[in-house]
Amino acid sequence: MLSSSLRSVVPVQRAASSNHLHRTRLFSASGQHATSISSSQGIVGGQERESDHFVDAAYRLESLLCGVGDGEDELYYNLLLEEEPGHKLQVNALLGAVVLAASTAICWLCGKDPAGGASLSLNSLQAGLIGAAAAAPLVAYKLFSWTPPAQQQNPTLAALKRAQIDISRPWLSNMNREQLAAHVVLDTLPLLFLMLPAAQAGLTASFYWTSQAIGRSTGLQLPEEVGFMIALFMTAAVTSAVRSTELMADPEQVNVVGDAVANADRYYRLTTSSPSSSSGSSQEAVAALRARAFKAIAISWREQEQEITSLFVTLAMMDFLYLGGLWYITHDMTAPCVAALLANAVDYHAMWKGVTTPGAGRGGRGGRGGANKARSSSSSSTQRE
Repeated sequence: MLSSSLRSVVPVQRAASSNHLHRTRLFSASGQHATSISSSQGIVGGQERESDHFVDAAYRLESLLCGVGDGEDELYYNLLLEEEPGHKLQVNALLGAVVLAASTAICWLCGKDPAGGASLSLNSLQAGLIGAAAAAPLVAYKLFSWTPPAQQQNPTLAALKRAQIDISRPWLSNMNREQLAAHVVLDTLPLLFLMLPAAQAGLTASFYWTSQAIGRSTGLQLPEEVGFMIALFMTAAVTSAVRSTELMADPEQVNVVGDAVANADRYYRLTTSSPSSSSGSSQEAVAALRARAFKAIAISWREQEQEITSLFVTLAMMDFLYLGGLWYITHDMTAPCVAALLANAVDYHAMWKGVTTPGAGRGGRGGRGGANKARSSSSSSTQRE
């Protein structure tokens, strides 16, 4: 997606969905580690397989993550999930109106056109056609990014797409195609006008005033084109960083998992009791394997989160800079608006299918389905060995 979702303004969104998408990631991590690390060391004491320890570690990590919070987040998530689509669109429309009002005010204060050059004219129609043609590369790579081959080649991309489905689930659930189209428009255009005409007007104006002050003392002035490019890069960086917070783990979650990793050896020495062997050395070996599995799952969960965030920020910045350059070339917001709508329509349609198709993109809500998949993956890997 290019534009930051207006739903991020609703405070319940990130907190309510963070536990759900993290469950999906950690069970994926358990399956990967069970397959890649433990197959050759599958049996302890003749019965216990190390792959089982990875699945058990994933369950424990899930319980730690779900234990963070006061329970209200889950309540808000479920309320939003069951809300009528029409009410959700009303919220988006209200937020969009507020954003457009702020954008208009900023442009008015800076003496710029709030519409960014767009108008009911032949020129804007031509700009719209240019935007539609320029959207082809964006649409192509977004379509490819949702295909199984692309996600098989890049596990981080696959995890990012699953996370996007989980985040959008409470907003897109129960929507039909017409409501989805309205949601895409309300989620794209208001913030695009805020980030391009308004933000660029404010930043370039501040750069101009600073350049004027410096120029009076040094005789040097910042060219307008340079100021625009700096403003565009700054806006892209800030917007992408803010949007990436939807994918980040809560700091409290990170602290809890960090403490659990630090105390993993002691925890599993105290809690491990193997009925299959009575010797202390065997129990110590099992405890060491369980601790190692938990540390690997926790580290993998954290690393994957960071990789997902980095990929998301990179793609979001590329999208924004592409549309900003399109606006600079055409001097008409119709072009980037058309391109953004076409590109975002691909993402939203894929997320909508993931939300509404039974069995597609699931795993964020309950987590147990992900655990079963991880267990199956672990079992199949050890059987192959």
